Amino acid sequence: MAKAEKKPLHYIWIPGQGPTKDALQRLLALVPERPDEAPGEAWFIGEKRKFYDSFISMPVEVIPGPDLEHFFADITGGIANFAEMDAQVRIWTTWIKYLAPRLIDRACREHTHPVLLESLFTAFFRIFTTCGADQTDELRRDILDTLGRLIMRPDLFDENGESLCAHFWDWKVAPGTIWPRCNGPISASLFLCLTYLPLSEIETWAGSVLAIESIYFRANLLAWLAGAFEPLTKSPNPFLAISKSSINLTWTESFLLESHSPVIPKENIALFFRTTREILTFEKLLDWVQDMEKYPSMASALKVARTVDYVADTVLIG
Repeated sequence: MAKAEKKPLHYIWIPGQGPTKDALQRLLALVPERPDEAPGEAWFIGEKRKFYDSFISMPVEVIPGPDLEHFFADITGGIANFAEMDAQVRIWTTWIKYLAPRLIDRACREHTHPVLLESLFTAFFRIFTTCGADQTDELRRDILDTLGRLIMRPDLFDENGESLCAHFWDWKVAPGTIWPRCNGPISASLFLCLTYLPLSEIETWAGSVLAIESIYFRANLLAWLAGAFEPLTKSPNPFLAISKSSINLTWTESFLLESHSPVIPKENIALFFRTTREILTFEKLLDWVQDMEKYPSMASALKVARTVDYVADTVLIG
């Protein structure tokens, strides 16, 4: 008899512990068979409408990347703008639910160019926001246990325990200019969990995030804390405000969430930052900074942007 999958008592992030198998199996079972009808594009003129025929004619693993990326961008916008077209929206959401769990491995393998991976986050944020009637507590939990844990997969950490998602970033915003940003999948994952985890699990999850020892991950987290603090604590629409942050927290098509935005519970935000202040002491922050000197370009970018100063003087002061 196969052993039952061992689950942690609380929702936590642990490097090397990615999506849970039972949650992935439930997502696969939502739409077990490939839909018979190819989805059509949301935006077209006259009768010249494109259909994603490759979704019908090819195995999911070899559907051209541009087709998938265009589909997720096109439909994520279309779901909100054509919500009155119930039949069409059902076709789109059915295809997203069919494709997403079958694209997880492929999307993670492409973490150095994570357009597909980031598109999955945007699509599910939009589905949950626009098609609330289809949302159940179990589905939300399964998304957290799969999509929400993707960046913790063992193949996304190297032999030194460094997060590969965090390692592959581009902090150069112009020739000769270095400025910090947060890697797209990491930023999207933090927003996903902050938005959909129940309040009772925020403290434990936040503690597990701060316990991750990867130096690159910590640098991304500091950039995220510095960039997200004001949008989360002062803006009525954080998804709109992050697009204006001096530190880039966006991911592929995240601008589509500026309207029809998910609501991030204020209680979750308050508890997340309170937990951060309790765990990330000034002494620990200085230890992180010292460790980051191992990677001069990263340390330089954080210093130039005064990211650590902002975290110390604003985020940790509250």
